Amino acid sequence: MKMYARPEEPGVSRTYIKFTETIPGRLISAMQPLGKCLVFGCGHSHLPHIVACLWKDAQVTAYDTDHQKIAEKQHSMRQLHPWPRNLDYTAEQPAQKFDTVLATNVLHENPAQLIDESMTFLIAGGMIGVMDYDMKGMPREDFFQRWVTTFEEQERKDLGDDRCYAMHTAFGLDDCITQMELRQVTMITANGGLQRERWPEKGTSHFIYAGRSTTEH
Repeated sequence: MKMYARPEEPGVSRTYIKFTETIPGRLISAMQPLGKCLVFGCGHSHLPHIVACLWKDAQVTAYDTDHQKIAEKQHSMRQLHPWPRNLDYTAEQPAQKFDTVLATNVLHENPAQLIDESMTFLIAGGMIGVMDYDMKGMPREDFFQRWVTTFEEQERKDLGDDRCYAMHTAFGLDDCITQMELRQVTMITANGGLQRERWPEKGTSHFIYAGRSTTEH
């Protein structure tokens, strides 16, 4: 079983857990590795690398419109050996369709638009997997008590408190299910209120969703 290193934070010791025990690991475990996989809106995430290592027979494309983030990942590919041969990063919109699309912590930014955009890359009968924040309706003071990582604090500074709070508490699991049903996606699994392994009592809350498209978009 592959082990996943929890990212280091000030005052917290580095420990290792099974990837399947992480929230994205639960999502990946619920899905079948198919031929071509798109990680949509990958940003700086390590998920594409992990997926490529776990799904060795799949061709994984990590896509983000942020050219700087993609350039940084491509630089990492040249530094890290061995790098999975079945993984590629791109900032150019893929022209092909994919058997699987993964969207992690990205749809909340503009749910309807980004769901539509992500599904344009999915073949009929393909699988879509989503992991995102599940904090809809959370009181403001409770939200910021849970917004604790270095990355989250930077995002808070970049967005400002009002926008940060509004963006991350307007979309949840029920909304995801509804949006997918409208797009003729049949749910395979869904779980909400999942706490991060590192801070089970004070970290952000997430959901996972996996479904199969019955039509091409």
